[in-house]
Amino acid sequence: MSKRKRKPVRPAGDNTPREVSPADMERLARLVDEFLPIGHGFIVFAFPMGDAEDRRLRYVSNAKREDAVACLKEWMIQRGFDEEWMRHHD
Repeated sequence: MSKRKRKPVRPAGDNTPREVSPADMERLARLVDEFLPIGHGFIVFAFPMGDAEDRRLRYVSNAKREDAVACLKEWMIQRGFDEEWMRHHD
């Protein structure tokens, strides 16, 4: 995984931990949707990094579930994941 540095979104020195709320995710979805061309889907994941106690994954998407799953599977296959590993087993 790349260790690229990115410009911080919050003001310098503001390392205050906070929850990512459903409202935060909806706002982010609106921004992404406005930026992308019409007809493009997106999935945005948000999760605490490092040793955070709350490891809850949050996501927002404008895609139908089956389209999102197909996209994620394609991405994983392109990166060398075994397709059998991704199959749902009851």
